[in-house]
This record gives sequence, structure tokens and C-alpha cells, in this order.
Amino acid sequence: MLVFLYWLASATSYRVVEEAFAIPTPTVFDLVHKASKRVLAIVKRVIRFPTAAEMDGVGAGFARLAGSAVFARAAGSIDGCHVRVVAPAAHEQAYLNRRLFHSIQFQAICDHRGKFLDVFVGYPGSVHDAHVLRHSDVYVHQLYPPQAWFLIGDVGYPCIQDHITLITPYREPVQSPVHHRFNSKRSRARLVVEQAFGVMKTRWRTIFLKAMAVRIPFAVEVITCCAVLFCTTCAWVQRTWNPLLIRTWMRLTLMLLLILRWLMAFEIGLQLQSQHL
Repeated sequence: MLVFLYWLASATSYRVVEEAFAIPTPTVFDLVHKASKRVLAIVKRVIRFPTAAEMDGVGAGFARLAGSAVFARAAGSIDGCHVRVVAPAAHEQAYLNRRLFHSIQFQAICDHRGKFLDVFVGYPGSVHDAHVLRHSDVYVHQLYPPQAWFLIGDVGYPCIQDHITLITPYREPVQSPVHHRFNSKRSRARLVVEQAFGVMKTRWRTIFLKAMAVRIPFAVEVITCCAVLFCTTCAWVQRTWNPLLIRTWMRLTLMLLLILRWLMAFEIGLQLQSQHL
């Protein structure tokens, strides 16, 4: 797992990990793929919808964000972002998005705290957000939100009530002050999903701020793993929010990485010495 985390932190470079841990590239490749499968195995335990008992708390949280009781039945905020990838050999144009870089779509629903409740990854960057939504499990199988609850989306999504209920802003220019106030409060509540994307991109900046040089199917796995690790950290921080504890945890993790690297180098040195003897 340490090799996998180091690989994520080093912009998915197998060569960097090979030099850091003194491990052959094929071994690094195997360890990274095995670790990603382990992380994906817990995705449904970490990224999940709220229980019936938790829904009122979610709604109250969105009402606080919006500053209006109108949003007390909001079950989540939905949005999508583009994750850069190296242009694939097949169907290259399909992955070229409107901002003229190659990407895959990452759709997410989060609660009022910015914790992901659902992620849907993998559609090419040229596909519209609304099309991604209509082909996601949450829409096709009507998984979320529950009856009498709604999701908050931006203008990239349709305002709908079939399959799922999704509330979007009034189109600009608005026709009345009431519409303007609604858009303003909706924007405050919806902003939490953009903030969640921003925090995750900052945490895994080497993944999200440059093009991933891996095959598209594995890029989908990597993005999902990052979402799982992000949500795991969110849950831990919410339970133990203490700046001193967080700094201590980060220092211990860094020390563990350094010790592991030293031990591996020491072992390689012993092996070379024994070969000379």
C-alpha cells in the first residue's frame, strides 16, 4: 500500500517509485495494481448513500449552507469534472473536451460536508454532463435521492422529476427577484461539491493537475481509488478533528516512508555485498 500511495504522489511514475524503493519496475507495476484492487474492494463501504436515519441531518446541513429552509429536503449536490489523460490511441477525438484537452469524466454526488455519496467515472471528455448523468447507475436504477428528496445541480444538468429529482437554477437573465434569490441560495448549497473536487485535486495534485500516462481503464480505477482515499480521510478528520493530531499523523507517515526506503536500500546493499564475496 505504501508503494501505491507513493506512486500516486509521484504522478503515477513507475520509474520514480523504482528509484525510491529500489524495486524493479515490473514489481512496482504488480504492487500498484494489486493495491488499487484492494482499495476498490472497499468502495461500497466508504462511498455510500446516507441511511434513512441520516437523511434529516443531510437536509438540515444543506439548509444551513443555503441559508434557507427551502433546501431542507436536499439530499446531495451533483457535479462533474474533467480528469486529464494522455490521448489514447483509439477514439482520441472522443476524449477531447470542449476546453481542448483529453480527459475522462468524473461525476460525483456529495453531502453537505463534502463527502462523496456516489461517483461515476469513465465517460470520454467530449460527452455532455447531462448524457453522463442519464447513463449513470444512480439515474438508470433510481438509486438516489429517496422519494420527496432532490439533488442540486448546475445549468449543465436538466431540471427533471422523472427517474430522479434534480433542481437546477433559473436561466439567466432571471425574470424576478424571487428567481434571483432562489439561484443565489441554490448556488451556496451546490458549491460544496466544487469545494470537494478542489480539496481532492489539491490532495492528489500530481494525479489531477497533469495528464495521467496510464491506460484509460486503469485511469478510471485510479480516480476511483483517489475518491475512496479522500472519503476515508474525510471520515477520519470529521471524527478526530484536531490540527495537532493531523500534523502528527502526517509526520509519522513520512517517517514510515523514509524508514521503509532506508531498509530497502540497506537490504539491496547487503545483497550486493554478498554477491561480491
